[in-house]
Amino acid sequence: MANPTINKLVTGPGPQQDPAESGLASCTPRPVVNTWDVFDTLLARFVERRAIFDMVEARSKASDFVKRRLAAQAALDRIGRPYTVYEIYGVMVQQNNLAPEMARKLLHDEIATERENLIPIRRNIAQVQPTDLIVSDTYLPPEMISSFLFEIGEMPAHLPVVASNWGKHSGTLWNELLKRYVIRRHFGDNPKSDVEMPRKFRIDCELISDSAPTAWEKMLHGVGLEQLARIQREVRLRCFPVDAGLVHQLICGPYLSLLLGYAVHLVRSFGFGARFGFLSRDCDDLSRIFRALFPSVNAFNIDLSRRLTRNSAFDPYFAGRITESTILVDVLSTGRSFFAFADRVGARGKAFVTLLFLECLLTPQEKRASEQRRKAGQLHYVAAIPQTISHYSFECLLQSHYPPVAAVAHDPRSGGVVRAFGTHELNQDEQAIIVWKSGAVSEFVRTFHRRGLALPNNEQNRKLIERGLNAIIRSSDVMRSFPSFIARERFNPF
Repeated sequence: MANPTINKLVTGPGPQQDPAESGLASCTPRPVVNTWDVFDTLLARFVERRAIFDMVEARSKASDFVKRRLAAQAALDRIGRPYTVYEIYGVMVQQNNLAPEMARKLLHDEIATERENLIPIRRNIAQVQPTDLIVSDTYLPPEMISSFLFEIGEMPAHLPVVASNWGKHSGTLWNELLKRYVIRRHFGDNPKSDVEMPRKFRIDCELISDSAPTAWEKMLHGVGLEQLARIQREVRLRCFPVDAGLVHQLICGPYLSLLLGYAVHLVRSFGFGARFGFLSRDCDDLSRIFRALFPSVNAFNIDLSRRLTRNSAFDPYFAGRITESTILVDVLSTGRSFFAFADRVGARGKAFVTLLFLECLLTPQEKRASEQRRKAGQLHYVAAIPQTISHYSFECLLQSHYPPVAAVAHDPRSGGVVRAFGTHELNQDEQAIIVWKSGAVSEFVRTFHRRGLALPNNEQNRKLIERGLNAIIRSSDVMRSFPSFIARERFNPF
């Protein structure tokens, strides 16, 4: 006997009903989306929001601007009806006797200053789909937020922004959103409005903490380097990939600070009139930061590697580049290869300086020779590594995005140098990290040019170098990202 229910369905429908009357209209599938907060989730500020107002007051020389600006916003909050930044300035005109022309100028300055200080949080922006919803509690109109996301965040496409004054925080907005969407997950930085409240509506949430300073950035604040801390935070927010790990954290933190500190140390130790020769490839990142900080100082890169100094065919070229005033700069070294070359060709330069002296790798006879060179002023170093600690974590980070130089040819008439390259030493994943590192160095330079940077004093600089070295060298996880380096050191240590 046939199932009567199935038989009824198969034989055809009963009398037709209007969809609205039957309730079928409500069966239209709702889009399934993620929802995203904006400020400190997709966009961060270089300074705190209050500092934006302080900057407007300083630039406009409008006395009591901050006090009047905050009072006008508080007055609208007490009324409890929705408002935008335009209404805030309207209150300032109506209640604070602010001239309309001045109000327009101050509003223009506030929005311009806000824009100047916005930073895209790249790894979160990269996860936003064009069909996701942008949801923000703010006094900025949704069209303005959308413009910031397009222009500052470089988001190629997104739906119109949902902006409210207190909708997320009070929960009233979640009701309206859930009537029209299935929210897969909400992402935001505020524990109350982005986590506690949406969870009351059974929405899965993820608390975003990217905009908060890291332990390294807090350390920079603690030693009085607030601007450097903000700069390194901006680099981190602009650069971090979705899958950022310990290596990325070390590069955007201790590594960049350490290179800046070493660059400052070089100029303060040898003067602005010195001629610096940076040994490629370990010094490539250092030399880029050095040139950005001190563009008037004579500096060049030289391919004086362990491989090439062993080939006497290149001696005339290298000897010709090293004058009596040249300071040869390395990042970590025993000095063995350079001084063997210098003894062979008689081109010592003024001094050889390295950040980290690998004395632990020298024989007793080499140590005695190095000590004699140090006393004679030929060898300088900032720190020596003890026998019990490996320098490999640091050396991994120094790797370059291009393969080793296998040979050099020099055109004396034009000064042109043609390099022949060997084989790549990195696998695809390792190469991706090193290329990313190169981009982070570029962003670091761009940011301190854009924001301005006062150089650390001697004591602050000492802490940058000391703490940066310790943070990198004592990391036990970096080498896991660079198996090719470990294999090279094991089987072909050049």
